[in-house]
Amino acid sequence: MSALEAVEAPESVLSSLDRMLSSMDLPALLAQCEVLRQSGQGAAIAPLYQRWLGLTQSPVRYVAWFNLGVELSNHADPAGAERAYLKALALKPDLIEAQFNLGNCLEAQGRPAEAIAAWRTALAHLDAQAVQQVSLIVMVLNALGRLLEIQKQFRDATAYLERSLAVQPAQPDVLQHWVHLRQKQCQWPAESPLPHVSKHSMRMAVSPLAMLASQDDPAMQVLSVRNFVARKFGTLKTGNLGAARHRKSNERLRVAYVSGDLCTHAVGLLLPDFLECHDRSKVEVFGYCWSPQDGSPTQARLRNAFEHFERIADLDDATAAERIAAAGIDILIDLHGLSAGIRPGILALRPAPIIVTWLGFIGPTAMPWIDYVIGDRFALPDALEPYFSERMIRLNGCFLPGDRKRQVGKMTTRAECGLPENAFVFATFNNAYKLNPDMWNCWMRILRQVPKSVLWLVDDNPWATENLHAEALTHGIAPERLILNPRASHADFLGRLPLADLFLDNHPYNAGSTANDALWMGLPILTLSGRCFVSRMGGSLLTATGVPELITYHLSDYEQKAISLAKNPKEYQKLRARIARARQSPAFDMNQLAQEIERFLFQIAKPVLV
Repeated sequence: MSALEAVEAPESVLSSLDRMLSSMDLPALLAQCEVLRQSGQGAAIAPLYQRWLGLTQSPVRYVAWFNLGVELSNHADPAGAERAYLKALALKPDLIEAQFNLGNCLEAQGRPAEAIAAWRTALAHLDAQAVQQVSLIVMVLNALGRLLEIQKQFRDATAYLERSLAVQPAQPDVLQHWVHLRQKQCQWPAESPLPHVSKHSMRMAVSPLAMLASQDDPAMQVLSVRNFVARKFGTLKTGNLGAARHRKSNERLRVAYVSGDLCTHAVGLLLPDFLECHDRSKVEVFGYCWSPQDGSPTQARLRNAFEHFERIADLDDATAAERIAAAGIDILIDLHGLSAGIRPGILALRPAPIIVTWLGFIGPTAMPWIDYVIGDRFALPDALEPYFSERMIRLNGCFLPGDRKRQVGKMTTRAECGLPENAFVFATFNNAYKLNPDMWNCWMRILRQVPKSVLWLVDDNPWATENLHAEALTHGIAPERLILNPRASHADFLGRLPLADLFLDNHPYNAGSTANDALWMGLPILTLSGRCFVSRMGGSLLTATGVPELITYHLSDYEQKAISLAKNPKEYQKLRARIARARQSPAFDMNQLAQEIERFLFQIAKPVLV
């Protein structure tokens, strides 16, 4: 009787089968497992390993335990796989593959610290070997770098990825994360030389998001994007699931929004008021979401802003695309672009006949399945057309929405935020990765020219803070003139904004949601508008707010304007009084924005039946 029959036999005959299994050596067992796999009975492999392991004391039992762990992992049983890998390691502690897979099981069970410890143990065993196993070393180092980055242990993550690149330089994905990790820690220059990595290879590995923060050059941005899309999405399955729907002239347009950021995220915070302003007599609004469940009032409000809402986090891309196509969507609006968490596999199947991108990524996406990008006349000038594969929808006002019902938390004092009472407070609240040496040097020159001033920033992570203090010292700026506060809730952040005197916009990655918040709270913004979509967000907002004199186009003008405002109280007070009226400007008229976007959506929609 075969091992296959043994697995399926009734208890009454198992004793004889057990005798057969107990005399079976490992090669024979592996052969029987392959028979099961080839015959489409893979579910029987794990029970066969388990029965054999209970009957034998073979000196190579660790191999069967390891293989059992693989089978259980493949059948979504990480806890069972963990036990199997631990059994294998008890018999052979230097079985690196088992140690590595154990880390994967621990991560799958939501135990990242234990996963990191398992991989560090694997690395220690690898380091102790006389002959280096390059592929295993790289695999372990990359796993450590990836998970440590997720856990915001940026310094250790950077070190592991740098070591991986020293072993195997030709890893564009690892280079991409290494550069971005340096940006997150304000380790400048982010594209620092590495042995055996050319400048070209490093530049081509920079992610689209990191490129937005480092280069105000539309040619470099589109080159980075095209390279990224080809490398990451070149093998995606494409399709045309969303056939044009024959819509009657009086029938509502079906518009769907897809995003993983419908929560307390910059995109999610901007959207609810706009969505609520859709003309429901003309537009039927759908939402498809894979956002984390943060339980916030913002998320609840966003969900209620859609007529139809579906979570697709647990659906694969094909199933999600089929679900969207089945709803007969006319226009699909992607709110993600190339930002983190993107699901391009959904868009590539074209679940709607027209796909538009908006808000999620402020630059070209080069994704061939996206037809249009929404911007405005200031943010997307004619000069940018050659760099976008998407056709441009240019609004008359600002393309950024804003929430007129945003909740403002406790109004604090300067003392509570560690700000000096009599100083001129410059503020910039960008994520650390968006900062760069050119703007930092400019801000330090401004502080030198305005002695009784401070710069108020976000304490993003300890390594960025340490590096920013060190950079300030090189300019003769004492560390106490940098005021760094930890992140607060969005409501409390709004309550703090009026404490500042002037928001210094970043360049080339302008503030978007944060700039919108600042203007709403009456805080003036000084921006430097450049050549790219992302470097023109601040100018777009200020144009719509009616304060174009706060838009500069050269770094020297930006610097002098900041100094002038700080040194001329009368000029500054007049400006602040004008900014206080920003809430009544077109920048915050969501009814107008909804109407204008709807007008464009009807224009680009497929012809209707009369």
